[in-house]
Amino acid sequence: MLIDSTSTKQWSNKVYYREVISGGVIVAFNQMKILNDLRKAQKDLAKEIVEVEAGDGAVVVQVTGELKVKSVKIDPEYVDLDNISELEHWIEIAIRDGMAKAQEIAAEKMKPLMGGLGNLGL
Repeated sequence: MLIDSTSTKQWSNKVYYREVISGGVIVAFNQMKILNDLRKAQKDLAKEIVEVEAGDGAVVVQVTGELKVKSVKIDPEYVDLDNISELEHWIEIAIRDGMAKAQEIAAEKMKPLMGGLGNLGL
């Protein structure tokens, strides 16, 4: 029996393509899982709230894990209306520190998931 070399090559290529496609499907599922895990982590971060105070409690700022300022509270007992720049400084400190802490929390929560992003081509 004679075997046509072109038909053998075609069959071999089909097997090869089938393996590549099935491997690609596995990679695609892994990428989808990683993206879903990232979305879940982002939703969880939205629920995280960091509270920071400045000026011995004169200013209290809450920042979410999404790095959004949720609230700013000012205790009027500590505010000297003749020294508004001091209040402004406390607000700046509280927001800066709140953002920094929220970023740390976000980085910690996202760190385990970031290793898989190299496979996504992002």
